[in-house]
Amino acid sequence: MTTVTVQGDTTGTWVDYSKSPRVCVPTIQFKTGYSYTNGRAGRFTVKSRTEKLVVLIDQNGDTLTRRKIRVIDGVETCLPWGNYSQAPVLFATFAKANDE
Repeated sequence: MTTVTVQGDTTGTWVDYSKSPRVCVPTIQFKTGYSYTNGRAGRFTVKSRTEKLVVLIDQNGDTLTRRKIRVIDGVETCLPWGNYSQAPVLFATFAKANDE
């Protein structure tokens, strides 16, 4: 597999299927400074991020610890309150710029 950049800031991975053409699966990523909403968990702003970790600020302004980024169906996700049964999941698709 090879990591590529597709249309600006969207990255993806080339998947080589043995009997089909190569396709690029784009990944929607968390962006620094954007807010993300989950109905159960509330609103979180990305303070900083690395390739594998994200640091979030909750709606009260408290900085949470680093959270691991996981990719589900081409969308980055994280568990803002930790990993437990029925833990809310934050998806990178529900983004809003802070100036909006």
